[in-house]
Amino acid sequence: TEPTNPTNPTNPVVPPPPPPPPEDTTPRIYVSDDYTMIGRNWQKITSVDIFAPRAGNNGVQSIDGKNVIAPGSNGKFIFKIRNPQMFDVDITIDLQDSDANVPNIPMIYRLKRGIVGDDYVGGNAWRTASEIVEFAQLPRSSSVYYTLEWEWDASNNTLEPP
Repeated sequence: TEPTNPTNPTNPVVPPPPPPPPEDTTPRIYVSDDYTMIGRNWQKITSVDIFAPRAGNNGVQSIDGKNVIAPGSNGKFIFKIRNPQMFDVDITIDLQDSDANVPNIPMIYRLKRGIVGDDYVGGNAWRTASEIVEFAQLPRSSSVYYTLEWEWDASNNTLEPP
């Protein structure tokens, strides 16, 4: 027999669309600076050469491609933290320095919120890197600048006898 056209065709079954992916609520922030890392975002732990020769740094020299500092050297390093999320994000800034010199270079630091002004984290006294910690909340879709000031502690230039 010859096939005939059905008089009441059935519609093909169309599966429902897949559900949307779950909303990503993982806090993501971006940290960058205006110096050596333009266009590069920092990760959770990122090494940064704050001693590079740049405006605002004094006593820094580049010798054989390495940045070298000496007693009396000082400077600042400005960086920006951006929260692109649609929710507030808690941030922690925990400074660490890695010094392979023996004995270690007597470096001291101050961290302030912003580029100008005197809004120092923990007061304006100079401290070691491990003594500076900032806990803050970064509002949604916002940015904040920080300035890390550094200097060779001239009051600590003598070596203890072995």
